[in-house]
Amino acid sequence: MTDAEERYIQSDWYYDSNLFLDRIEVPSSGHIPAKVITQAEFLSDDLAIFGPQDYIETGFPEPMNNEQYTAWLRHRAEHLGA
Repeated sequence: MTDAEERYIQSDWYYDSNLFLDRIEVPSSGHIPAKVITQAEFLSDDLAIFGPQDYIETGFPEPMNNEQYTAWLRHRAEHLGA
């Protein structure tokens, strides 16, 4: 294990109105997040990860690519109503 793990990077935690964890976003050096972790389906134990699948090991991560960002926006519109 190393201290250069994602758990030490700033992340934003979003909850719904019932205080269920909706998603975790790892901000990037731009306006598009570096990574988003959310449920694959409502009340599912499966996770959907948008952005790099590996740990982010830098304090100033790059934004996720356009393909991943488009997939995240589609998922959010279909599953989270946003």
